[in-house]
Amino acid sequence: VGALFLIPARPVASGAGESFLQNIRSGMRYAFASPGIRACLTVGGLVGVLLAPLTWLIAVIATDGFDTGEGEFGVLASSFGFGALLGAVLLVFIEQHVPHRRVVVAALLSMSSFVILAGLVPELWMGVVVLFLAGASFTPAVSTVVAAMQAHTDDEFRGRVMSLWLMWFGLVSPLAVIIQGVIAELMSIGVALVLTGVVSIIAMLMFVASGRHRAIDPPPA
Repeated sequence: VGALFLIPARPVASGAGESFLQNIRSGMRYAFASPGIRACLTVGGLVGVLLAPLTWLIAVIATDGFDTGEGEFGVLASSFGFGALLGAVLLVFIEQHVPHRRVVVAALLSMSSFVILAGLVPELWMGVVVLFLAGASFTPAVSTVVAAMQAHTDDEFRGRVMSLWLMWFGLVSPLAVIIQGVIAELMSIGVALVLTGVVSIIAMLMFVASGRHRAIDPPPA
């Protein structure tokens, strides 16, 4: 919060003359007219549907996957959190030398692989290691996508584009959790995780094959 006060304020053109609905429409037109923002929203939907629910299913992984209790659940959740922290630290060094699109693709493919492993490993300590690595992949993917989308957005539309991101990401994740929870109930949490990881890898490879991942890279300064 203190750092925010160190950022010099700049006057920004506002849409004060537009109604609420006009602001929404103009923001959506702006977002979908930009290949870069569209690519970032696509990746955000992929993360929200296939990978973000992993963090909400850790309790099920602990109880159903490893047949453990509250203490072990805490260990699993903490391992993902520590991995996410490590990913944030590593991103500081990586983002200076690696294009955004490569960070996103590598991080999402890595996390997808770790999601599959989370559904296959038989021992709790293996699950702790896998969730740690999944967390280390999660933060670079999401942070890089958000940073890229910010770079593609003009100040006038920044609030509307970021609210579109939050709405999209926040809408698809709960729906995905319900679907994955049903699969875990009917089959097992292991099957749900393996299916999630496989579908995520296929979707990401199709995204890369289409060439749209190149649009993630921010425009030259």
